[in-house]
Amino acid sequence: MDGLIRRPMNLKYYQPFQRGNRTCVSPPLEVADDGSKAWKNCLVGHFIEKKLPFTLVKNIAMRIWGSRGLLEVLANEKGFYFFKFSDDEACSNVLEAGPWLFTGRMLILKKWHPRLILTKDTYSKIPMWVKLFNIPHEYWTKDGLSYIASAVGKPLYVDSLTESMKRISFARVCIEIDATCDLVDSFDLFMGDDMYPNEGEKVEILVEYQWKPKICTECKSFGHSDVTCLRLKTMQSPSYMDLPSKPKQEWKMPPIHDANVSDPFKENVIDTSNHFSALVDDGGNLCGEDDSPATASPDHLLWLTKIKNIDGVPIIGLSSPSETSSKKKKKKRMSKAAKKGMESSSQAKVKSSLSLND
Repeated sequence: MDGLIRRPMNLKYYQPFQRGNRTCVSPPLEVADDGSKAWKNCLVGHFIEKKLPFTLVKNIAMRIWGSRGLLEVLANEKGFYFFKFSDDEACSNVLEAGPWLFTGRMLILKKWHPRLILTKDTYSKIPMWVKLFNIPHEYWTKDGLSYIASAVGKPLYVDSLTESMKRISFARVCIEIDATCDLVDSFDLFMGDDMYPNEGEKVEILVEYQWKPKICTECKSFGHSDVTCLRLKTMQSPSYMDLPSKPKQEWKMPPIHDANVSDPFKENVIDTSNHFSALVDDGGNLCGEDDSPATASPDHLLWLTKIKNIDGVPIIGLSSPSETSSKKKKKKRMSKAAKKGMESSSQAKVKSSLSLND
């Protein structure tokens, strides 16, 4: 099975080391120097706003830079593109010929170098291609175009057709735009003399942007708007100290209701206007009648002794366990006396009958 697996690169094991609770490795400098050779003729780029599909970027780059020595296009998941060229001169030519727009979006390019940290910086100034319309012919010069383009931003250069005046319908100028300034759509050109520069005939110059980037007025930078500004959201969000604190929980014991005190919120109220009505069960029998044997424990009637009326007086008809036992003893003595009386009466009858017979 191992023979079927292709292993073009045999790796080695190097002992790592611990720094605190972190596992670390530290390759020597020659390792990085050897790996940098594959990237020395490379440009790294990203778009200011959302990234474009890799296939689209690769096709555009090969079409416009293929003749300039572009060999390969790569990309990572963070939206960075890597353009490998045949030599360092090709890299420099593409970098100096910028800025480059891909489908109207500007591609930010920089030369790759060792220890390059791939971060998308915020830009307060970016170069943009701008079309200027209605320029009088006498101002179609280096100084004339410089004055006119300065109303939009800092002029950098013009394209070849503008420089050669092969296309005079508009001038295409690369201008550095500042995020702190508004993007003007038109401005006025005064064609006066040196003594009265703000007087004379006026011409309106129209401005057309090939691409309008998003501008954040809070960060004063390009790439995002006020709606998606993280700094603005952080400032507007309430701080931890401003959040309302949760009410403190207090554990309270439920109120204890005294059975001897009238409770107006008591659900089950016994009507004691007729003291005996509360003692009759569903069968019509009086509660408290003891049908159990005399040997049974009287505890099963203890709950009845706890029922009291509003005044706290025991309900009529119920007696305490001590009273019940005394009554039983009294009944027992009465039954014994009655039995003796019956025996004495029967003996008297026998004696009387014997005397009659005699």
